[in-house]
Amino acid sequence: MTFRARKVDDNQRAVVKMLEAHGCRVQSLASVGNGCPDLLIGHRGKLHLLEVKNKAGRGLALTPLEAKWHQRWAGLVTVVATPDQALAAVGLRPVDYGCACGPGAIEGHDGCICKCHERKQE
Repeated sequence: MTFRARKVDDNQRAVVKMLEAHGCRVQSLASVGNGCPDLLIGHRGKLHLLEVKNKAGRGLALTPLEAKWHQRWAGLVTVVATPDQALAAVGLRPVDYGCACGPGAIEGHDGCICKCHERKQE
């Protein structure tokens, strides 16, 4: 089998940074190559595979190796291009709680999970 590692898309760093900022564990799989997705994400006891695409490059289109890998995989792989799409893929979504975070607040189990809503010890 020929090993072929892929180039990492420029926006992947922003996607990883956003996911980690919201409590996700992120493992890059880009060096695996051969069509394997870019990121393995652990969040709330679940694993997610993300393929990060740069719209400025080939858009959201998969390479032939990626398409073959995705077709053979028995689970879900989500293709994302933005940090917000990555958050949505793992079950986090921007909402407006009317707090200091504004409409970019991220929904957690008990509402906004930003620092301005940390629960006080009673």
